[in-house]
Amino acid sequence: MAAGCVGGVKVGIIQFLWHYSKVLESKWLRYLKRIMNFATITKILFVGFLSLLLPACDGPSHGRDANPFHLPPEGFVGNKATGKALYSQNCLVCHGVGAQGSNQGPPLLDNIYNPRHHADLAFHLAVKNGVRAHHWKFGDMQPMPGISPETVGHIVAYVRDIQRKAGIE
Repeated sequence: MAAGCVGGVKVGIIQFLWHYSKVLESKWLRYLKRIMNFATITKILFVGFLSLLLPACDGPSHGRDANPFHLPPEGFVGNKATGKALYSQNCLVCHGVGAQGSNQGPPLLDNIYNPRHHADLAFHLAVKNGVRAHHWKFGDMQPMPGISPETVGHIVAYVRDIQRKAGIE
């Protein structure tokens, strides 16, 4: 438990008990009393209380990913010219020249990759986590841990630009 959270726990317990007493008076609870016994209701409410309390008191990330969506910093704007060079370095082998595909990966100029179906976030998550093959038969895309969120942001700007030029919007 994080330092400084103990006082919050005490306040949380007091608030929980206050709200619990109000719930006991509600019509909803009277209905539940008819179908469940008091011990069951108490257990459900206690587990609900803990599920709200514990995540709030665990302090720093403790091994959780600080950027789970692999997004660049807020306000970042991808540059399509930079993205073109980065695409050539990181994506060309599988997705082909001009994103037209290859024998190793699908074309990103296919309508299946339009922004309404595969939002920019999908590209970020694909780089971070990899992708299970589901539209094509090229096999799974493996995660690419050495590629930063900013790099992906530039690549996405390039891919979206050539998609627009190809009529994919």
